[in-house]
Amino acid sequence: MEPHQSQQALELRDYARILSRRKALLIFPFIITVLAVIAGSYFLDPIFESSTTILVAENNLLSPTFSNMVRDEERGLNHEQRQERLNTIRNQILSTAYLTQLLERLQIPVSTKTKESVTKLMRQFPDATEAELTRKLQIERIRKTIDVNFKGSNLVEITVTAASPVMASQKAGTLADIYINESLASELVGVKGAMDFSDDMLSVYRGRLQQSEGELRQFEQGMLRSAAGTDSSVAGNLNQINSANDATDLEIQTAISTLQSLKADLAGTNTQNTHINYSNRLTTLRNEALNGIAGLSELLARYSWRDARVMRLNEQARQRLEAIESEADNLTAKQFPSYDNDTRRKIAEAEYLTIKLEFLKEKRHILYAATDNVKSLIVLNPSMRQKHEDLQRKVDEDRRVYELFSEQLTGSQISQAATRAEAGTRFKIIEPASVPVIPQSPDRVKLAGIGAILGLILGLGAILIVEILDNSFHKVEEVESYLGLKVIGTIPRMELPLSERGAGRVWIIVGTAVALILLGAVIYLERIG
Repeated sequence: MEPHQSQQALELRDYARILSRRKALLIFPFIITVLAVIAGSYFLDPIFESSTTILVAENNLLSPTFSNMVRDEERGLNHEQRQERLNTIRNQILSTAYLTQLLERLQIPVSTKTKESVTKLMRQFPDATEAELTRKLQIERIRKTIDVNFKGSNLVEITVTAASPVMASQKAGTLADIYINESLASELVGVKGAMDFSDDMLSVYRGRLQQSEGELRQFEQGMLRSAAGTDSSVAGNLNQINSANDATDLEIQTAISTLQSLKADLAGTNTQNTHINYSNRLTTLRNEALNGIAGLSELLARYSWRDARVMRLNEQARQRLEAIESEADNLTAKQFPSYDNDTRRKIAEAEYLTIKLEFLKEKRHILYAATDNVKSLIVLNPSMRQKHEDLQRKVDEDRRVYELFSEQLTGSQISQAATRAEAGTRFKIIEPASVPVIPQSPDRVKLAGIGAILGLILGLGAILIVEILDNSFHKVEEVESYLGLKVIGTIPRMELPLSERGAGRVWIIVGTAVALILLGAVIYLERIG
């Protein structure tokens, strides 16, 4: 054997002899520390933990192509980007606004420790109010009990600890509800802003349109009065056509408003398809209605509005519209049998109003053309003709802008309804907060392990100190080195029977066995409890 290996083996045996000789100093701190830690854990207040998981899906309002692009981009997020996204969500959930809502919803009382801390802070900050300091301390302390993490790419986990299992569950569940509601509200802010703007501008241009139409009507009435002396039949016919025109405009506004409401309601039903496939009959009826009303222009060029031929054409148009409405109802019932009656009714009515709007707008165009034809029969001087054209141009411009904002408001209403309907799937609690049965802290098994490690460290430290302070000889080499003489002989140590070794060692063995049995029992009870 090499000298280095022999010396190393001797050193290891020396360490073993030291541990054997000082085993009491190792065993007693180990046992006492473990038992003290376990016993002390029973004086600690239990802490319960509850968590909930929220699914934050992509916005399905995007087109499929764009949605795929966004998903591919999210898959490629690096660690820094994922951490930044997590920090954003964590800061949002742990913000003062969210935690203030949590305190108000659950009516969490102010603890005694908080009141004592507020009393001390009032002396340091006399300018601050007691309510402000109390709310600030409450929020800071509750913030320390909340943790937010990602479970996957789109799962947010909120974990809350509290002294009460019910309170831990309530806090986690309420925080999840607040996060979902606030996230949805922030998404609807932009849509609501667009709706408010469109609604305001719609009111402005509705007033402008009514004003410009009133000015045009007053001018035409004055023009008719001046022309009544030459051709009263022309003036009467123009009045009748203007009345029909006003009625058509009113029908168009009513149809647009109803259609907007129907589309918004259908967007909020989560139905994938809200448009019917036209049958041959429905297509034929639509074409007949549009082509039939086109013949009105020719009739009004020769006959008055009250003529039997004109009235018969209007009656035919009304019958075709009724047939279109009936056919839309039948097609909806056939194509959407799984939808409820109210949804099918809205789909059929929306399709009918869409076709009716086409019909009414074509009718209004024809009536305007007829009005121009009748007005051309009235002799006007150049200045009156120019004024009439200016007034008519202003009416047309105001009507165009009014219809533009009307369409924009419809789109905003549909977007808002779709966003609200999508919230149930985009923000979804997939793992609700449950009431914990076993406390998360104190973990007595973990504490026992920590106590065992600490006890070993204390025991080894005690052995090291005692060995440093011990000046006695334990080996022949130590005697020879100290005296400078060779040792001629040694007297071997005699092992006495157990009964003669003294009661001390017996109590060490018995105490160690009892302590280990108690430690094992505590760990077992903790595991099964």
